[in-house]
Amino acid sequence: MQEIDPADEIPHRVVLGTVEKWILGAISTLIVAGLIAVMGMFFTMRDALIELRVQTASMNETMKAVQVQLGAIPQINAKLAEHEVRLQNSEQNINELRSMRALK
Repeated sequence: MQEIDPADEIPHRVVLGTVEKWILGAISTLIVAGLIAVMGMFFTMRDALIELRVQTASMNETMKAVQVQLGAIPQINAKLAEHEVRLQNSEQNINELRSMRALK
């Protein structure tokens, strides 16, 4: 049977020098800065999506109002046709009255 050396049971430790500590600090700083930038982009995109939803809701309300107005067009056309008939009848009556005056 093989003997276990007590030195093998101790976990190995990595000792960093000054340069390695500076490099590790710089890398950590870059990672943190990258995370902050990503979070900033996330919040910017979230705000843009909220604004887009508000604009979409407003546009939907406007579209509903336009649809209601467009629905009234057939009624307006019918009234316009009715007024045109009345105008033609009135003009015809006026012309008849003028011709009757001229005969007198």
